[in-house]
Amino acid sequence: MFFLAVEHVHGISRAWLERGEGEMMAARPGTTEVKFYGAADAAVKARRLEPGAYFLLPLVSGEVAAGPGAAVHEREIEDYIPSIYQRDWCPHPAETICVRVVGTSMESTIHDGGIVAVDRAQRDPRRLVGKVVALRRDGGVTVKRLTTAEGGLWIARPDNPQSPETLVFRDDEIVDAVVGKVVWSWSRMS
Repeated sequence: MFFLAVEHVHGISRAWLERGEGEMMAARPGTTEVKFYGAADAAVKARRLEPGAYFLLPLVSGEVAAGPGAAVHEREIEDYIPSIYQRDWCPHPAETICVRVVGTSMESTIHDGGIVAVDRAQRDPRRLVGKVVALRRDGGVTVKRLTTAEGGLWIARPDNPQSPETLVFRDDEIVDAVVGKVVWSWSRMS
């Protein structure tokens, strides 16, 4: 039912969604050609996309960990993920990248093997309290929920209560540690 709704509303082929077969866009009578925008397009940079426009988010090489930090290669683009533009969930498409997640420390929010979109324009830790963020730590990148503590400490906690992987940052470390806000995640559920 979900795939039929996506095909009807957004014109994305059910066969492409379910099995990766055929053309991504379903043929719909009376529709106009769909325009995809990339990060270099002026409309994306100026944040002047109309609701319903599609843009391509780069899926970067490497993995972000839901656990100890893992390597991410932001300049190595592995693929692109077509996304419908909605200003409220992805306000900075030119600054947003996607990356694969490994580990279980963020389950049930983000599952092992899922993909997250990280908005690198949203880096101010004071505005990210209670949000899931990507953080640099020990040469890698991890995702955690950011909170504060007394004494100028920042705590990055897992959502999985069985995970012990809590990180602590001082005020002078947190700004450099924040890669960006996780604006959405997508996981295959079994």
